[in-house]
Amino acid sequence: MVGFLPWGPGDPEPANSDSFRDDIATGTSVVEFWSARCNACRRIAPWLAEWKQQHGQAVRMLTVNVDEELDAAIDAGVFVAPTLIAYGDGREVDRIEGPMERDNLMRWLQTLSGSGPVS
Repeated sequence: MVGFLPWGPGDPEPANSDSFRDDIATGTSVVEFWSARCNACRRIAPWLAEWKQQHGQAVRMLTVNVDEELDAAIDAGVFVAPTLIAYGDGREVDRIEGPMERDNLMRWLQTLSGSGPVS
């Protein structure tokens, strides 16, 4: 299972423990660490997909199921779901953890991408 939505073309890409470091090695990436048991994760999934569809060209969006890819979560120092981590050329730039409101999430994503206002 990948994410909570039927991810389509252009939506967040699944990442796994084996390829995680390579996936974030170049450019700007945002990684969503989520769990199937996490209600807050289910709540933000449509917001992430919406943002990716509208503004995600400049930022690679990845998703990691912490229940299935625990090594990637441990490697990233993730202890709370949801956690979103921004990477620039393989180095952590910023993160937000735990339940969040839509407006706060969208503002955070905008600062990473330099995109304009989100409706």
